[in-house]
Amino acid sequence: MGRDRWTKGRWARREIPVIGSVALLVLGLGVLGWWQQDPAGSFLDHLYRSLQLFAVSYEGTDPVWPLQAARFLAVGVAFYAVLRVITAVLSSQITLYLATRDKGHSVLVGTGPEIRGLAQGIRRGASHGSVSVVGDLADDEAAQLTAQRIRVLSGLGERELDGVLRDASRVIVVGDSDDETVRLLSSVMPATSTADRTVVLESPDLTREWLRRPASGVHAVCRSTQVALETLRISPPYPAEHAVPPPLVIGDDLLATELVRRILVAGWRDGRRPAVHCLSVGPTFASALRGDGLDHSLRVSEEPCLTPARVAAAAQRVMEGWPPPPEGKGRSSGLRAYVALARGSDSLPVARALLRELPDARVAVIVDDAEHWTTSLGSNEDRLVWISRGTLLSDLSVLKRSSVDLLADEVAADARAWPPESPSIFGRLVRDTTGELIDVRPDDARVGVGIRRLVGNGARLAFEVLEAGGLDARPGARPCEPPIVGPARLREMAKILLSGMDGLLPTGPEATAWALETAARLPGLIQCAGWG
Repeated sequence: MGRDRWTKGRWARREIPVIGSVALLVLGLGVLGWWQQDPAGSFLDHLYRSLQLFAVSYEGTDPVWPLQAARFLAVGVAFYAVLRVITAVLSSQITLYLATRDKGHSVLVGTGPEIRGLAQGIRRGASHGSVSVVGDLADDEAAQLTAQRIRVLSGLGERELDGVLRDASRVIVVGDSDDETVRLLSSVMPATSTADRTVVLESPDLTREWLRRPASGVHAVCRSTQVALETLRISPPYPAEHAVPPPLVIGDDLLATELVRRILVAGWRDGRRPAVHCLSVGPTFASALRGDGLDHSLRVSEEPCLTPARVAAAAQRVMEGWPPPPEGKGRSSGLRAYVALARGSDSLPVARALLRELPDARVAVIVDDAEHWTTSLGSNEDRLVWISRGTLLSDLSVLKRSSVDLLADEVAADARAWPPESPSIFGRLVRDTTGELIDVRPDDARVGVGIRRLVGNGARLAFEVLEAGGLDARPGARPCEPPIVGPARLREMAKILLSGMDGLLPTGPEATAWALETAARLPGLIQCAGWG
């Protein structure tokens, strides 16, 4: 199967040169043959009569061998051309017919940059059925998808599109721009009321409008927000049990701004008073975050250009202004930096300059396709973390990760971050003969049970706990610093939490201590999961 696809790909690349060369050979042999049969004729006469051979038109008897060869080659070229046209027409009609007869299949609509990767990823999943892509893709992209048994359809009318969408189980809309995406979604909505619908957008503000309307039945994903969340999962800004300098974000677009927002949220979750150093060419961060009331947490430096030397000098100033913990008062770690420039060719020199200037730094570089860079330059530096924007946004599991899924991840990470000497719901307590607590042993089984209780049924228990504290979580809200809950309401929140975890918690005062601590941290965990 693999060799067959490879052979087809080779012929597709060589088809035009080969057929063109044969056509030129026909003309050459034809002119030569007519000249031998009619030496008195002009070159243009011979050329015209040679062109007639492609129309299977020949007048004469007993042709010389060059003319005889040209006649048969011309018939072959003409027949192949007609066959290719017929095959192309029939193939598109057969493809459309099969697509309209599919059931439980996946349909991707649009020509956004993630379309090809998403289609290939879904096709690799055996349980997802057939895959169709509706959009005017480039010829090479269409050929690659077709070779992988993915149906590519273009130029469909409204009736034909409805037929393709009618019995689909999953529909993903990815346009080149948000305007195009919304236009495509409007044409998709009437025929996909029972399908699982996902739309990929560029603007965080526009995405929030969909999140505020869950009744629409459309799961909206913002490119910059999703990549920022995944980046911070892969390279956290605040490693557990370490004192770290304020993170540094270098960039000048929506992704850089979203990284700053999510770093601030992670800091609030951990009970910090976070500050983020931002480096950009223009007032990207200050203007975008001022409206959110977050600019007081920023330390913005605007540079005329983001050269490696300027960025390294700015990072050194961040380190000089940060006092590490006193000797014996805790462990410290190096600077966490995030490079989110528009061009990967600018990002790598900046990242390497940071690593040379600060031997303890850890740098995450966000590029469109990390594989290209690691293949060319290697990836043997532990302190350099490559983040592939294209790979993340082409991963269906990443796009389908809901706020409830993110909350489950946050709760799991929070549970495992408890120090060994502090009991939590997710550990088995070991006591001596007098009842004194002497050890806490991790229990992964309890981790799963506790998470399911807290986030199950649409995170119902988590919302009940928040409501007991007079708090409200709204999808699509902008990140903000979580409010401080008073002691009385905190006890009410802990009471609801203890009730929901009945039978799972250890007995004794440790359970109450855990419930109070978790209730206090829950607003931050909720916000990290995308609620406000």
